[in-house]
Amino acid sequence: MKFLLAESDELEIKGLHWLITANQIPHNEIVEVRTSAEFERAVRANDFDMIILNIDLFNQDEWAKAKHSLRYSKGQIIVHSAHQTFQVAHEALEVGAKHLFIQPITPNEWSAKVRKVVREAGANAKPSQNQDTLQESAIFYGLFGYDFDLTRIQEELLENKDEPSSFVVSVLEIDAVSNQNHGSDRLLHMIKEELQEYSPYIIPNENMIVLIFNLSNFTQHATLTDVEQVFIRLLRLFKERQDISITVGLGNDYHHIHRLRDSYLEAKTSIQRKFYFGVNQVYRFDQPFDLHGIDPILTPDERSQLIHFLEDHDRQGIKEFLFNLFLVEYNQIDQFPHPDYIRIKLTSVMANIRRHMLNNTEMKTLEKQYQLMFNEILNGEELSVIVQKLVYFCYALFNSAGSLNNDMYSKVTQMVVNYIEENYHERRSLSDIALAVNKSKFYISHLFKQETGQTISEYLQKVRTDQAKQLLKDTDKSIQEVGYQVGFDDQSYFSRIFKKWEGQTPNQFKNNIIKKEQ
Repeated sequence: MKFLLAESDELEIKGLHWLITANQIPHNEIVEVRTSAEFERAVRANDFDMIILNIDLFNQDEWAKAKHSLRYSKGQIIVHSAHQTFQVAHEALEVGAKHLFIQPITPNEWSAKVRKVVREAGANAKPSQNQDTLQESAIFYGLFGYDFDLTRIQEELLENKDEPSSFVVSVLEIDAVSNQNHGSDRLLHMIKEELQEYSPYIIPNENMIVLIFNLSNFTQHATLTDVEQVFIRLLRLFKERQDISITVGLGNDYHHIHRLRDSYLEAKTSIQRKFYFGVNQVYRFDQPFDLHGIDPILTPDERSQLIHFLEDHDRQGIKEFLFNLFLVEYNQIDQFPHPDYIRIKLTSVMANIRRHMLNNTEMKTLEKQYQLMFNEILNGEELSVIVQKLVYFCYALFNSAGSLNNDMYSKVTQMVVNYIEENYHERRSLSDIALAVNKSKFYISHLFKQETGQTISEYLQKVRTDQAKQLLKDTDKSIQEVGYQVGFDDQSYFSRIFKKWEGQTPNQFKNNIIKKEQ
Protein backbone atom coordinates (compact mmCIF):
# COMPACT_ATOMS: atom_id res chain seq x y z
CA MET A 1 0.00 0.00 0.00
CA LYS A 2 1.07 3.56 -0.71
CA PHE A 3 0.70 5.96 2.25
CA LEU A 4 0.51 9.76 2.30
CA LEU A 5 1.26 11.48 5.62
CA ALA A 6 0.25 15.17 5.75
CA GLU A 7 1.41 16.78 8.98
CA SER A 8 3.33 20.01 9.70
CA ASP A 9 4.98 18.89 12.95
CA GLU A 10 8.30 17.13 12.28
CA LEU A 11 8.19 14.92 15.39
CA GLU A 12 4.57 13.97 14.76
CA ILE A 13 5.25 12.86 11.20
CA LYS A 14 8.31 10.86 12.29
CA GLY A 15 6.19 9.23 14.98
CA LEU A 16 3.52 8.22 12.45
CA HIS A 17 6.17 6.83 10.12
CA TRP A 18 7.61 4.81 13.00
CA LEU A 19 4.19 3.48 14.03
CA ILE A 20 3.55 2.21 10.51
CA THR A 21 6.92 0.47 10.18
CA ALA A 22 7.25 -0.78 13.78
CA ASN A 23 3.79 -2.34 13.69
CA GLN A 24 4.48 -3.86 10.26
CA ILE A 25 1.44 -2.26 8.68
CA PRO A 26 1.77 -3.29 5.02
CA HIS A 27 3.15 -0.55 2.81
CA ASN A 28 5.30 -0.16 -0.26
CA GLU A 29 5.95 3.56 0.09
CA ILE A 30 5.36 6.37 2.59
CA VAL A 31 5.20 9.90 1.19
CA GLU A 32 5.49 12.78 3.67
CA VAL A 33 4.23 16.33 3.09
CA ARG A 34 4.36 19.25 5.52
CA THR A 35 2.41 22.02 3.76
CA SER A 36 -0.96 22.34 2.04
CA ALA A 37 0.76 23.08 -1.29
CA GLU A 38 2.83 19.89 -1.05
CA PHE A 39 -0.35 18.00 -0.19
CA GLU A 40 -2.12 19.28 -3.32
CA ARG A 41 0.78 18.34 -5.57
CA ALA A 42 1.14 14.88 -4.03
CA VAL A 43 -2.57 14.01 -4.28
CA ARG A 44 -2.77 15.18 -7.89
CA ALA A 45 0.36 13.28 -8.96
CA ASN A 46 -0.14 9.97 -7.13
CA ASP A 47 -2.70 7.30 -6.39
CA PHE A 48 -2.54 6.72 -2.64
CA ASP A 49 -4.10 3.75 -0.88
CA MET A 50 -4.07 5.48 2.51
CA ILE A 51 -4.15 9.23 3.23
CA ILE A 52 -3.47 10.29 6.82
CA LEU A 53 -3.83 14.04 7.22
CA ASN A 54 -3.94 16.63 9.98
CA ILE A 55 -6.84 18.95 9.20
CA ASP A 56 -5.09 21.72 11.17
CA LEU A 57 -2.52 21.89 8.36
CA PHE A 58 -5.01 23.80 6.18
CA ASN A 59 -6.66 27.21 6.43
CA GLN A 60 -10.26 27.57 5.22
CA ASP A 61 -9.44 28.18 1.54
CA GLU A 62 -6.76 25.49 1.48
CA TRP A 63 -9.12 22.95 3.04
CA ALA A 64 -11.74 23.68 0.38
CA LYS A 65 -9.17 22.84 -2.32
CA ALA A 66 -8.03 19.76 -0.42
CA LYS A 67 -11.60 18.45 -0.14
CA HIS A 68 -12.04 18.89 -3.87
CA SER A 69 -8.87 16.86 -4.55
CA LEU A 70 -9.87 14.15 -2.07
CA ARG A 71 -13.14 13.56 -3.92
CA TYR A 72 -11.13 12.11 -6.80
CA SER A 73 -8.91 9.97 -4.59
CA LYS A 74 -9.63 6.27 -4.19
CA GLY A 75 -7.52 6.00 -1.04
CA GLN A 76 -8.77 5.41 2.50
CA ILE A 77 -8.70 8.61 4.59
CA ILE A 78 -7.83 9.07 8.27
CA VAL A 79 -8.06 12.54 9.83
CA HIS A 80 -6.10 13.96 12.78
CA SER A 81 -6.75 17.18 14.68
CA ALA A 82 -5.82 18.85 17.94
CA HIS A 83 -9.34 20.31 18.23
CA GLN A 84 -12.22 18.22 19.54
CA THR A 85 -15.06 20.18 17.93
CA PHE A 86 -18.23 19.42 16.01
CA GLN A 87 -16.83 21.29 12.99
CA VAL A 88 -13.78 19.02 12.78
CA ALA A 89 -15.98 15.92 13.05
CA HIS A 90 -18.27 17.29 10.34
CA GLU A 91 -15.33 17.94 7.98
CA ALA A 92 -13.97 14.43 8.57
CA LEU A 93 -17.35 12.95 7.66
CA GLU A 94 -17.54 15.11 4.54
CA VAL A 95 -14.33 13.64 3.11
CA GLY A 96 -15.39 10.10 4.04
CA ALA A 97 -12.73 9.57 6.69
CA LYS A 98 -12.61 6.07 8.15
CA HIS A 99 -11.46 7.43 11.51
CA LEU A 100 -10.93 10.76 13.29
CA PHE A 101 -8.17 10.94 15.90
CA ILE A 102 -7.93 13.83 18.37
CA GLN A 103 -4.33 14.52 19.40
CA PRO A 104 -2.46 13.48 21.43
CA ILE A 105 -2.83 10.09 19.77
CA THR A 106 -2.71 6.81 21.69
CA PRO A 107 -0.27 4.63 19.67
CA ASN A 108 -1.94 1.28 20.39
CA GLU A 109 -5.41 2.52 19.50
CA TRP A 110 -4.13 4.26 16.37
CA SER A 111 -2.24 1.17 15.17
CA ALA A 112 -5.21 -1.12 15.78
CA LYS A 113 -7.64 1.08 13.84
CA VAL A 114 -5.25 1.69 10.96
CA ARG A 115 -4.64 -2.06 10.75
CA LYS A 116 -8.38 -2.58 10.53
CA VAL A 117 -8.67 -0.12 7.64
CA VAL A 118 -5.75 -1.84 5.87
CA ARG A 119 -7.31 -5.24 6.48
CA GLU A 120 -10.65 -4.14 5.04
CA ALA A 121 -8.97 -2.60 2.02
CA GLY A 122 -6.86 -5.72 1.48
CA ALA A 123 -9.89 -8.00 1.66
CA ASN A 124 -11.27 -6.33 -1.47
CA ALA A 125 -8.00 -6.46 -3.40
CA LYS A 126 -7.60 -9.08 -6.11
CA PRO A 127 -4.64 -11.49 -5.79
CA SER A 128 -1.81 -10.70 -8.19
CA GLN A 129 1.57 -12.19 -8.98
CA ASN A 130 2.96 -8.71 -9.62
CA GLN A 131 5.71 -7.97 -7.08
CA ASP A 132 4.25 -4.51 -6.45
CA THR A 133 1.09 -6.04 -4.97
CA LEU A 134 2.67 -8.86 -2.97
CA GLN A 135 1.88 -7.03 0.23
CA GLU A 136 -1.82 -7.52 -0.48
CA SER A 137 -1.40 -11.31 -0.64
CA ALA A 138 -2.84 -13.75 1.86
CA ILE A 139 0.70 -14.76 2.77
CA PHE A 140 1.55 -11.19 3.77
CA TYR A 141 -1.40 -11.07 6.12
CA GLY A 142 -0.54 -14.50 7.51
CA LEU A 143 3.02 -13.50 8.32
CA PHE A 144 2.37 -10.09 9.76
CA GLY A 145 -0.53 -10.95 12.01
CA TYR A 146 -3.72 -9.95 10.20
CA ASP A 147 -6.82 -11.98 9.41
CA PHE A 148 -5.96 -14.45 6.67
CA ASP A 149 -7.32 -17.31 4.62
CA LEU A 150 -5.38 -20.58 5.06
CA THR A 151 -6.74 -21.98 1.81
CA ARG A 152 -5.46 -19.01 -0.19
CA ILE A 153 -2.05 -19.22 1.47
CA GLN A 154 -1.79 -22.90 0.65
CA GLU A 155 -2.69 -22.24 -2.97
CA GLU A 156 -0.08 -19.48 -3.30
CA LEU A 157 2.73 -21.51 -1.73
CA LEU A 158 2.05 -24.96 -3.14
CA GLU A 159 1.41 -23.75 -6.70
CA ASN A 160 -1.10 -26.55 -7.27
CA LYS A 161 1.20 -29.22 -5.78
CA ASP A 162 -0.63 -31.80 -3.70
CA GLU A 163 2.32 -33.42 -1.91
CA PRO A 164 2.85 -32.62 1.80
CA SER A 165 5.55 -30.02 2.37
CA SER A 166 7.50 -28.23 5.06
CA PHE A 167 7.93 -24.48 4.96
CA VAL A 168 10.55 -22.20 6.47
CA VAL A 169 10.58 -18.42 6.67
CA SER A 170 13.82 -16.44 6.37
CA VAL A 171 14.45 -12.74 6.91
CA LEU A 172 17.24 -10.93 5.04
CA GLU A 173 18.64 -7.57 6.10
CA ILE A 174 21.10 -5.75 3.83
CA ASP A 175 23.60 -3.39 5.41
CA ALA A 176 23.07 0.33 4.80
CA VAL A 177 26.27 0.81 2.76
CA SER A 178 25.36 -2.01 0.34
CA ASN A 179 21.85 -0.59 -0.03
CA GLN A 180 23.26 2.84 -0.77
CA ASN A 181 25.87 1.60 -3.25
CA HIS A 182 23.70 -0.85 -5.18
CA GLY A 183 20.09 0.19 -4.61
CA SER A 184 17.37 -1.97 -3.06
CA ASP A 185 15.74 -2.86 -6.40
CA ARG A 186 18.99 -4.15 -7.89
CA LEU A 187 19.83 -6.11 -4.75
CA LEU A 188 16.38 -7.70 -4.77
CA HIS A 189 16.87 -8.69 -8.42
CA MET A 190 20.27 -10.23 -7.61
CA ILE A 191 18.84 -12.25 -4.73
CA LYS A 192 15.98 -13.51 -6.91
CA GLU A 193 18.42 -14.52 -9.63
CA GLU A 194 20.71 -16.45 -7.29
CA LEU A 195 17.88 -18.28 -5.50
CA GLN A 196 15.49 -18.85 -8.41
CA GLU A 197 16.12 -22.60 -8.54
CA TYR A 198 14.58 -22.95 -5.06
CA SER A 199 11.45 -20.96 -6.05
CA PRO A 200 11.17 -18.87 -2.86
CA TYR A 201 8.09 -16.75 -2.29
CA ILE A 202 9.56 -13.26 -1.82
CA ILE A 203 8.03 -10.32 0.05
CA PRO A 204 10.22 -7.20 0.06
CA ASN A 205 9.52 -4.87 2.96
CA GLU A 206 10.96 -1.47 3.80
CA ASN A 207 13.79 -2.70 6.03
CA MET A 208 14.07 -6.35 5.09
CA ILE A 209 13.29 -9.07 2.55
CA VAL A 210 11.18 -12.03 3.64
CA LEU A 211 11.58 -15.32 1.77
CA ILE A 212 9.41 -18.41 2.26
CA PHE A 213 10.85 -21.71 1.10
CA ASN A 214 9.04 -24.93 0.35
CA LEU A 215 11.62 -27.54 1.39
CA SER A 216 10.43 -29.87 -1.35
CA ASN A 217 12.01 -27.43 -3.81
CA PHE A 218 15.44 -28.34 -2.42
CA THR A 219 15.64 -32.13 -2.19
CA GLN A 220 13.24 -34.88 -1.25
CA HIS A 221 14.48 -34.99 2.34
CA ALA A 222 15.72 -31.43 2.71
CA THR A 223 16.18 -29.96 6.19
CA LEU A 224 16.76 -26.54 7.67
CA THR A 225 20.50 -27.16 7.35
CA ASP A 226 20.13 -27.29 3.56
CA VAL A 227 18.52 -23.85 3.59
CA GLU A 228 21.28 -22.58 5.88
CA GLN A 229 23.97 -23.84 3.51
CA VAL A 230 22.32 -22.15 0.53
CA PHE A 231 22.41 -18.83 2.37
CA ILE A 232 26.01 -19.31 3.52
CA ARG A 233 26.96 -19.77 -0.13
CA LEU A 234 24.90 -16.74 -1.15
CA LEU A 235 26.52 -14.51 1.49
CA ARG A 236 30.02 -15.60 0.53
CA LEU A 237 29.26 -15.02 -3.16
CA PHE A 238 27.85 -11.53 -2.63
CA LYS A 239 30.70 -10.53 -0.33
CA GLU A 240 33.45 -11.74 -2.66
CA ARG A 241 31.99 -10.40 -5.91
CA GLN A 242 30.28 -7.16 -4.87
CA ASP A 243 31.38 -6.49 -1.26
CA ILE A 244 27.71 -6.74 -0.23
CA SER A 245 26.91 -7.67 3.38
CA ILE A 246 23.68 -9.55 4.04
CA THR A 247 22.51 -11.00 7.35
CA VAL A 248 19.97 -13.83 7.45
CA GLY A 249 17.63 -15.01 10.20
CA LEU A 250 16.05 -18.45 9.86
CA GLY A 251 12.91 -19.63 11.61
CA ASN A 252 12.12 -23.29 12.19
CA ASP A 253 10.49 -25.37 9.46
CA TYR A 254 6.85 -26.43 9.88
CA HIS A 255 4.47 -28.77 8.08
CA HIS A 256 1.38 -26.71 8.81
CA ILE A 257 0.62 -23.50 6.95
CA HIS A 258 -0.80 -21.83 10.04
CA ARG A 259 2.70 -21.95 11.62
CA LEU A 260 4.14 -19.59 8.98
CA ARG A 261 3.85 -16.61 11.29
CA ASP A 262 5.67 -18.54 14.04
CA SER A 263 8.54 -19.22 11.65
CA TYR A 264 8.61 -15.54 10.65
CA LEU A 265 8.76 -14.33 14.27
CA GLU A 266 11.53 -16.85 14.97
CA ALA A 267 13.50 -15.54 11.99
CA LYS A 268 13.05 -11.96 13.23
CA THR A 269 14.32 -12.94 16.68
CA SER A 270 17.28 -14.85 15.23
CA ILE A 271 18.52 -11.93 13.16
CA GLN A 272 18.86 -9.76 16.27
CA ARG A 273 21.98 -11.80 17.06
CA LYS A 274 23.83 -9.67 14.51
CA PHE A 275 23.91 -6.79 17.00
CA TYR A 276 26.27 -8.87 19.14
CA PHE A 277 27.90 -11.26 16.68
CA GLY A 278 28.15 -9.22 13.49
CA VAL A 279 26.66 -8.94 10.02
CA ASN A 280 27.11 -11.19 6.97
CA GLN A 281 26.12 -14.33 8.85
CA VAL A 282 23.22 -16.80 8.99
CA TYR A 283 21.47 -17.11 12.36
CA ARG A 284 19.08 -19.93 13.22
CA PHE A 285 16.36 -19.81 15.84
CA ASP A 286 17.48 -23.13 17.34
CA GLN A 287 20.75 -21.48 18.42
CA PRO A 288 20.52 -20.32 22.08
CA PHE A 289 19.72 -16.63 22.30
CA ASP A 290 17.62 -15.01 25.00
CA LEU A 291 16.98 -11.26 25.26
CA HIS A 292 16.25 -9.56 28.57
CA GLY A 293 15.85 -6.05 29.94
CA ILE A 294 18.44 -3.99 31.82
CA ASP A 295 18.53 -0.59 33.48
CA PRO A 296 19.51 1.57 30.49
CA ILE A 297 20.62 4.60 32.52
CA LEU A 298 24.20 5.03 33.76
CA THR A 299 24.63 4.45 37.48
CA PRO A 300 26.14 7.29 39.56
CA ASP A 301 29.40 5.33 39.76
CA GLU A 302 29.51 4.76 35.97
CA ARG A 303 28.75 8.41 35.34
CA SER A 304 31.49 9.47 37.75
CA GLN A 305 34.05 7.24 36.01
CA LEU A 306 33.04 8.53 32.57
CA ILE A 307 33.38 12.18 33.62
CA HIS A 308 36.77 11.45 35.21
CA PHE A 309 38.15 9.92 31.99
CA LEU A 310 36.73 12.75 29.87
CA GLU A 311 38.16 15.49 32.07
CA ASP A 312 41.58 13.81 32.28
CA HIS A 313 41.63 13.08 28.52
CA ASP A 314 42.51 9.52 29.50
CA ARG A 315 42.54 7.56 26.24
CA GLN A 316 43.25 4.14 27.67
CA GLY A 317 40.82 4.73 30.54
CA ILE A 318 37.91 5.78 28.32
CA LYS A 319 38.52 2.85 25.99
CA GLU A 320 38.59 0.27 28.79
CA PHE A 321 35.56 1.89 30.43
CA LEU A 322 33.43 1.72 27.27
CA PHE A 323 34.61 -1.77 26.36
CA ASN A 324 33.86 -3.09 29.85
CA LEU A 325 30.48 -1.34 29.90
CA PHE A 326 29.22 -2.67 26.57
CA LEU A 327 31.47 -5.42 25.18
CA VAL A 328 31.31 -7.76 28.14
CA GLU A 329 31.53 -11.54 28.00
CA TYR A 330 28.06 -13.02 28.33
CA ASN A 331 27.32 -16.20 30.21
CA GLN A 332 27.09 -19.66 28.71
CA ILE A 333 23.30 -19.72 28.46
CA ASP A 334 23.45 -16.92 25.90
CA GLN A 335 21.40 -14.25 27.65
CA PHE A 336 21.78 -10.79 26.17
CA PRO A 337 20.33 -7.35 26.93
CA HIS A 338 17.80 -6.31 24.31
CA PRO A 339 19.57 -4.09 21.72
CA ASP A 340 17.09 -1.28 22.40
CA TYR A 341 18.24 -1.07 26.03
CA ILE A 342 21.89 -1.01 24.95
CA ARG A 343 21.18 1.83 22.52
CA ILE A 344 19.46 3.81 25.29
CA LYS A 345 22.47 3.29 27.56
CA LEU A 346 24.76 4.49 24.77
CA THR A 347 22.66 7.65 24.43
CA SER A 348 23.07 8.13 28.19
CA VAL A 349 26.84 8.13 27.62
CA MET A 350 26.39 10.63 24.80
CA ALA A 351 24.35 12.93 27.05
CA ASN A 352 27.28 13.12 29.48
CA ILE A 353 29.69 13.71 26.61
CA ARG A 354 27.43 16.53 25.39
CA ARG A 355 27.64 18.26 28.79
CA HIS A 356 31.41 17.87 28.72
CA MET A 357 31.56 19.41 25.21
CA LEU A 358 29.46 22.40 26.26
CA ASN A 359 31.90 23.10 29.08
CA ASN A 360 34.86 23.06 26.67
CA THR A 361 34.64 25.70 23.95
CA GLU A 362 37.31 24.10 21.75
CA MET A 363 35.23 20.90 21.49
CA LYS A 364 32.21 22.63 19.95
CA THR A 365 33.83 22.34 16.51
CA LEU A 366 32.98 18.63 16.63
CA GLU A 367 29.21 19.20 16.62
CA LYS A 368 28.78 17.48 13.24
CA GLN A 369 30.80 14.46 14.38
CA TYR A 370 28.64 14.34 17.52
CA GLN A 371 25.49 14.17 15.39
CA LEU A 372 27.02 11.44 13.21
CA MET A 373 27.97 9.46 16.29
CA PHE A 374 24.48 9.82 17.73
CA ASN A 375 23.00 8.57 14.45
CA GLU A 376 25.37 5.60 14.51
CA ILE A 377 24.14 4.69 17.99
CA LEU A 378 20.51 4.80 16.85
CA ASN A 379 20.99 2.95 13.56
CA GLY A 380 24.29 1.06 13.72
CA GLU A 381 23.96 -2.66 13.08
CA GLU A 382 26.83 -4.06 15.14
CA LEU A 383 27.56 -3.21 18.78
CA SER A 384 31.33 -3.67 18.59
CA VAL A 385 31.55 -1.26 15.64
CA ILE A 386 29.38 1.31 17.43
CA VAL A 387 31.53 1.18 20.57
CA GLN A 388 34.77 1.39 18.59
CA LYS A 389 33.47 4.49 16.78
CA LEU A 390 32.48 5.99 20.12
CA VAL A 391 36.04 5.45 21.37
CA TYR A 392 37.39 7.19 18.26
CA PHE A 393 34.98 10.07 18.84
CA CYS A 394 36.30 10.50 22.38
CA TYR A 395 39.84 10.54 20.97
CA ALA A 396 38.75 13.30 18.57
CA LEU A 397 37.42 15.29 21.54
CA PHE A 398 40.75 14.95 23.30
CA ASN A 399 42.58 15.98 20.12
CA SER A 400 40.46 19.11 19.77
CA ALA A 401 41.26 20.06 23.36
CA GLY A 402 44.97 19.84 22.67
CA SER A 403 45.42 16.70 24.71
CA LEU A 404 47.86 15.22 22.19
CA ASN A 405 50.65 17.38 23.44
CA ASN A 406 54.04 15.96 22.60
CA ASP A 407 54.92 15.98 26.30
CA MET A 408 52.46 13.14 26.81
CA TYR A 409 54.47 10.78 24.59
CA SER A 410 57.65 8.90 25.19
CA LYS A 411 60.46 9.60 22.75
CA VAL A 412 59.82 6.34 20.90
CA THR A 413 56.11 7.00 20.43
CA GLN A 414 56.81 10.53 19.20
CA MET A 415 59.29 9.09 16.69
CA VAL A 416 56.57 6.74 15.42
CA VAL A 417 54.12 9.65 15.12
CA ASN A 418 56.65 11.74 13.21
CA TYR A 419 57.54 8.85 10.90
CA ILE A 420 53.88 8.20 10.03
CA GLU A 421 53.13 11.87 9.42
CA GLU A 422 56.13 12.15 7.10
CA ASN A 423 55.56 8.88 5.21
CA TYR A 424 51.78 8.30 5.34
CA HIS A 425 51.53 8.52 1.53
CA GLU A 426 53.88 5.57 1.00
CA ARG A 427 53.31 1.90 1.64
CA ARG A 428 55.06 1.20 4.93
CA SER A 429 54.81 -1.93 7.07
CA LEU A 430 55.10 -2.19 10.83
CA SER A 431 58.56 -3.68 10.30
CA ASP A 432 59.61 -0.57 8.34
CA ILE A 433 58.47 1.69 11.18
CA ALA A 434 60.24 -0.46 13.78
CA LEU A 435 63.45 -0.33 11.74
CA ALA A 436 63.20 3.47 11.46
CA VAL A 437 62.98 3.94 15.25
CA ASN A 438 65.42 1.11 15.99
CA LYS A 439 62.99 -0.89 18.16
CA SER A 440 61.18 -4.19 17.76
CA LYS A 441 57.74 -4.07 16.15
CA PHE A 442 56.22 -5.82 19.16
CA TYR A 443 57.63 -3.20 21.53
CA ILE A 444 56.45 -0.18 19.51
CA SER A 445 53.00 -1.74 18.96
CA HIS A 446 52.46 -2.24 22.68
CA LEU A 447 53.93 1.14 23.68
CA PHE A 448 52.02 3.12 21.04
CA LYS A 449 48.68 1.60 22.00
CA GLN A 450 49.36 2.04 25.70
CA GLU A 451 50.20 5.74 25.32
CA THR A 452 47.72 6.79 22.63
CA GLY A 453 44.84 4.36 23.10
CA GLN A 454 44.93 3.33 19.44
CA THR A 455 46.99 1.00 17.28
CA ILE A 456 49.63 2.19 14.83
CA SER A 457 47.42 1.02 11.98
CA GLU A 458 44.48 3.06 13.29
CA TYR A 459 46.63 6.16 13.63
CA LEU A 460 47.93 5.74 10.06
CA GLN A 461 44.34 5.40 8.79
CA LYS A 462 43.34 8.59 10.61
CA VAL A 463 46.30 10.58 9.27
CA ARG A 464 45.57 9.42 5.71
CA THR A 465 41.88 10.25 6.11
CA ASP A 466 42.66 13.75 7.42
CA GLN A 467 45.02 14.38 4.51
CA ALA A 468 42.41 13.09 2.05
CA LYS A 469 39.82 15.48 3.51
CA GLN A 470 42.18 18.40 2.99
CA LEU A 471 42.86 17.44 -0.63
CA LEU A 472 39.15 17.00 -1.35
CA LYS A 473 38.50 20.47 0.06
CA ASP A 474 41.41 22.33 -1.53
CA THR A 475 41.95 20.65 -4.92
CA ASP A 476 40.00 19.47 -7.95
CA LYS A 477 41.63 16.05 -7.91
CA SER A 478 39.38 13.05 -8.46
CA ILE A 479 38.57 10.80 -5.53
CA GLN A 480 40.71 8.06 -7.05
CA GLU A 481 43.67 10.45 -7.37
CA VAL A 482 43.24 11.63 -3.78
CA GLY A 483 43.10 8.07 -2.48
CA TYR A 484 46.26 7.14 -4.35
CA GLN A 485 48.07 10.31 -3.22
CA VAL A 486 47.47 9.61 0.48
CA GLY A 487 48.54 5.97 0.26
CA PHE A 488 45.47 3.95 -0.75
CA ASP A 489 46.00 1.77 -3.83
CA ASP A 490 42.54 0.22 -3.59
CA GLN A 491 39.63 2.60 -4.18
CA SER A 492 37.11 0.40 -2.36
CA TYR A 493 39.36 0.14 0.70
CA PHE A 494 39.91 3.93 0.66
CA SER A 495 36.16 4.52 0.64
CA ARG A 496 35.62 2.05 3.48
CA ILE A 497 38.34 3.56 5.72
CA PHE A 498 37.20 7.12 4.99
CA LYS A 499 33.63 6.23 5.98
CA LYS A 500 34.87 4.52 9.14
CA TRP A 501 36.43 7.77 10.37
CA GLU A 502 34.13 10.39 8.86
CA GLY A 503 30.75 8.65 8.78
CA GLN A 504 30.45 9.27 5.03
CA THR A 505 32.16 8.16 1.84
CA PRO A 506 34.70 10.40 0.02
CA ASN A 507 32.11 10.96 -2.71
CA GLN A 508 29.49 12.11 -0.18
CA PHE A 509 32.08 14.34 1.52
CA LYS A 510 32.99 15.96 -1.82
CA ASN A 511 29.34 16.45 -2.80
CA ASN A 512 28.62 18.17 0.52
CA ILE A 513 31.50 20.59 -0.12
CA ILE A 514 30.13 21.39 -3.59
CA LYS A 515 26.64 22.04 -2.18
CA LYS A 516 28.00 24.47 0.42
CA GLU A 517 29.90 26.40 -2.26
CA GLN A 518 26.86 26.81 -4.52
